[in-house]
Amino acid sequence: MENCNSSTSAAVHDEMKSFIEVCVTSIASLMYCYFISFNLSKGKTRVISLIPVIILFTLLPLRLHTITLTGTTGFFLHLASLKLLLFAFGRKPLETNPPIPLTLFICIAFLPIKINHKNSTTKSNYKNQEDPTKIESENKENITNLEHPSRKSSNPPLNLTVKCGFLGLLWIIYQFRQYIHPKIMLAYYCFYIYISTELVLAIASVMAWASLGLELEPHFNEPYMATSLQDFWGRRWNLIMSNALRSTVYLPMKKWVSSRSAFGSRYATIVAVMGTFVVSGLEHELMFYYFGRLRPSWEVTGFFVLQGLVVIVEIVVKKFLLMKGITWRTNRVVSGVLVIGFVMVSAMWLFFPPVLRCNTVVRTEREVTVVVESLKGSFNVLNSFVKGK
Repeated sequence: MENCNSSTSAAVHDEMKSFIEVCVTSIASLMYCYFISFNLSKGKTRVISLIPVIILFTLLPLRLHTITLTGTTGFFLHLASLKLLLFAFGRKPLETNPPIPLTLFICIAFLPIKINHKNSTTKSNYKNQEDPTKIESENKENITNLEHPSRKSSNPPLNLTVKCGFLGLLWIIYQFRQYIHPKIMLAYYCFYIYISTELVLAIASVMAWASLGLELEPHFNEPYMATSLQDFWGRRWNLIMSNALRSTVYLPMKKWVSSRSAFGSRYATIVAVMGTFVVSGLEHELMFYYFGRLRPSWEVTGFFVLQGLVVIVEIVVKKFLLMKGITWRTNRVVSGVLVIGFVMVSAMWLFFPPVLRCNTVVRTEREVTVVVESLKGSFNVLNSFVKGK
């Protein structure tokens, strides 16, 4: 038993050492971006200067082995890479005039946050054509102009306290997984991923708010209230990554396709939507490789390609009905059940098999157990110290 505890402690020590090395390397890389790349002209020259950093950010998660640290670090570094691509072409949020302080530059690059410009005191600085609010407006006009704007739910969104309690309930249910049908467990994983992801991103937002005093936009917008796949992926699920992909993939691809042929403007939206989902699928393949270091099966990419195809069908059908002057609305409850049902069923088919092959859930359980036991040990030592006094 002592040898087992000793090996576990050594593994934890090595992982934390690697994590600190990754953090220091990442911060040093962003300092390079701030002091060197900032002084280069935007465009080709700045892109060349940032390519080594983006490659480094792609490789750094391979230094880690635990699901928890690998997943969070990989997500943050990938988000930073997308923001650096925008920065290379003089786009916000990292490119500002006057330049933002170094600490704020690093925090905005790393953390999954997007500053809410609507109530910001720097609102007057965003009146050029790359204004994020204009980009958002353009996207809604081109992707979801056939989608009725999402209405605020009459019920208040689930707060973090309720979601923490729900996550605890899911954890209790997981202890009885041997008695639950595997198909039901796949549905369980859908809820678990949503709740745990939102809590992780919310904690990062709270940290940014506490340290920087920034007003932040939500990362999720009640995805369980989605009325279509366009609504789900474009305006409700993981808004930070959606906004990053919209700025780095969708808008540039749509502009490029529109300028290439006489039929480009007609099909540009369709091509851009599919391209965005393909990139998202490749991102997730990379993340799963971080987890298991297994050869990609391309099932996850297939999942996102399927989502993209159905979104395109939605766009085409709604545009056709609009041209014919036909107004067709589905009951919100019915459409919501269909949307969430389709996402869950397709996830069970294509998304979760790679997750299970990586042994993600079991490894996460072990990591949480190690952390809990470490905290208990620290508490016992502290309690003994207090009683000794």
